Amino acid sequence: MNIKINGRQLEITSTIREWVGDRLKALAEDSVIKTTQLNATLEREKNTFRASMVLNCKYHTLTAEVSGPDLGRVVESGARKLEAQARSLRDKIRSHKAEGLAESEQNKAAEAAAAPEPEAEPEKKSAK
Repeated sequence: MNIKINGRQLEITSTIREWVGDRLKALAEDSVIKTTQLNATLEREKNTFRASMVLNCKYHTLTAEVSGPDLGRVVESGARKLEAQARSLRDKIRSHKAEGLAESEQNKAAEAAAAPEPEAEPEKKSAK
């Protein structure tokens, strides 16, 4: 799993690299969404900072772009956005998995027991 942190008009010190890497490490190591690479680009424009984060998964790409006056808040906000997207993707992947055979048979038995039985029709007497 690769985590790349780039800076534009901003020097990325080892402290910033460690802090951003630690913040995004849990996202990068998620085994359900199968993360392959995470790119974080931090920019400085006059008095604002901008963070662009891209999380590449096996079949999906999650992105978050945030800007603001404080670098720490920008990175935290971007990480929260990525976490929310990853959480919804993780839930989607987990909910679409097939259930086991034993669970399937138990569910069918429960549905059959809960279903009302059809009422028997009274016999019609023939008129002679």
